[in-house]
Amino acid sequence: MYERAKNRWFKHFDFIILDLLVIELAYLFACYLRMKNSWYLFTDLYRTMRVLILLLDGIIICTIPVHKNILKRKVYQEFLESIKNITVLVVAMMLYLYFMQKAYFFSRSVFITFWICACGGMCLVRIGYKQIVRSYLLKHGRMARMLLIADAQKAEKTLKRLERHSENRFKMKAVLLVNSSDDRNFELENYLRSCPDFSDIVFFNDLDELYTYMRNGVIDEAIIDLSDNSLAEEMVHNLMVTGLTVHINLAHTFGNLPNEMVEKVGGLTVLTSSVSVASPAQLLLKRMMDIAGSLVGLMITAVAFVIFAPIIYIQSPGPIFYSQVRIGKNGRKFKIYKFRSMYPDADKRKAELMAQNKMEGLMFKIDNDPRIIPIGRLMRKLSIDELPQFYNILKGDMSLVGTRPPTVDEWEQYSPHHRARLCSKPGLTGMWQVSGRSDITNFEEVVALDLKYIREWNLWLDIKLLFKTVQVVLMGKGSV
Repeated sequence: MYERAKNRWFKHFDFIILDLLVIELAYLFACYLRMKNSWYLFTDLYRTMRVLILLLDGIIICTIPVHKNILKRKVYQEFLESIKNITVLVVAMMLYLYFMQKAYFFSRSVFITFWICACGGMCLVRIGYKQIVRSYLLKHGRMARMLLIADAQKAEKTLKRLERHSENRFKMKAVLLVNSSDDRNFELENYLRSCPDFSDIVFFNDLDELYTYMRNGVIDEAIIDLSDNSLAEEMVHNLMVTGLTVHINLAHTFGNLPNEMVEKVGGLTVLTSSVSVASPAQLLLKRMMDIAGSLVGLMITAVAFVIFAPIIYIQSPGPIFYSQVRIGKNGRKFKIYKFRSMYPDADKRKAELMAQNKMEGLMFKIDNDPRIIPIGRLMRKLSIDELPQFYNILKGDMSLVGTRPPTVDEWEQYSPHHRARLCSKPGLTGMWQVSGRSDITNFEEVVALDLKYIREWNLWLDIKLLFKTVQVVLMGKGSV
């Protein structure tokens, strides 16, 4: 699922708040130095200007791109931008006082002190906060993992342009070179060694190698910049099958692509297409719903722990919780948590039971599974074993509603079109779970239901599926 680009002013809302805070503190400090203990001199004019400077800076932010590429700016660039911002603000203040015929009553020293303190404070706060934002983006993997497909002769030029404009929105992870040669690859590798942002890029010369990489690595989006329109169109459709969001250089024209939109990506004007598109507000509301639901769910989990933990331990001594590495959005690995409903050696015994698998395709499910402990059958029928996954939802690995996350060995066997079912965050419940999951034995039907959910997604659909999930569980139609 692709998130539409945020508009310019809202994109850096956190920086805007910090700027306004610095400006307000700098103004109060300048007034204090001028008046000190003579606070009776702090007349209505100074109080009015205290509010007015915030309004004036808001107008400046809306009319001048003061935060453009702020995460990519160097220290000296930030210093110059801070001076420009505050200087424009001070000039606006002077013009207001002049036209209101109140300039004579306002201290010149306040202007000078405010200008110096605001310039220095704004620069330091922006630089410090940028370090926090960069660390957060890197640590939590919030930057999209990007694939570039380009002609070998112009790949270096495209990469340089992307490096200048990425603004920590994405991290280039792989490059598929078209019409490449050994000499050209050597030149690109030399360039990349000198560029820290691209030092860990992986190169490919054909699509099969890329698909192999995507089964073990994470790719979220792709930029296509090819001279051959027919080849570019073929690449678009090959990648769209996998669920990737695709950005196409507008030098090439295409038609009949889902959710088309024109955007700026890395300084390039592109035609973007994705299986599903959501606005920042929609995704924020979905995340808020996930957090609220997970907090309620964890309280229910605590009650279930008190009831079922002793029974699990008595019937099968060992850990109460079971964890397993699963595959999340676009190949991200995470550890999923459940109440243990099987004997401790269940994973080792799976291979000997594969002949009894009733699922057609890349999922495993058998009737009367001998690995399930007695209480485990009731827990699975009522989906009680799934309750600890509310912790995964609170962490952000999963959502309340989505597609079920596959195991690592299932993911490694996926065909390209299967990968599309994980182009959005996996969920605790979903369309498959409420559509008779115990009766659906064909994996392709599961994939079709998952893709139907992703393409038709909206908040109301999530709410309907949550209510339907409660109904299914209460009627005892869970999986066993």
